[in-house]
Amino acid sequence: MPEQYQPEHLYVAIQAEAHSILSLHGREAPPRLQGETLEKYDRRMTDVVAQTSPKFKDLNLRGATSDIYPVLKKQVYEDSRREALHPTVPDGELREVKRVDQSERPYSEFYGSPKSWLDMFSQPKKRLAGINASLNFTKV
Repeated sequence: MPEQYQPEHLYVAIQAEAHSILSLHGREAPPRLQGETLEKYDRRMTDVVAQTSPKFKDLNLRGATSDIYPVLKKQVYEDSRREALHPTVPDGELREVKRVDQSERPYSEFYGSPKSWLDMFSQPKKRLAGINASLNFTKV
């Protein structure tokens, strides 16, 4: 059997694929459990990645047939990657995302509404209570 088709390499490939997504979220892909089959490990990694996906975080892959599973896996991984690169943040909230560049230097990116932190520096809102029309203004 050629070296590239040994089962250990397939486990590592699945872990590397999951790690490429999870590292964007600041997490690591767990290693396989002793005695875990390749299919079960692949589904477990997809479950872990689905936890970081807003659309698929409540998805249960246990009932997915072998025909539909590859399509679901691809969608879960794409949605998780999209969320990591451009997080969805509720209005009025600012979220810091720590990243590492190619030189392994950490940096922060912020997503959300600037209003969430600029409100601390703004004056209280004022309302117009009414207009007194009885005042006579004259030009000077």
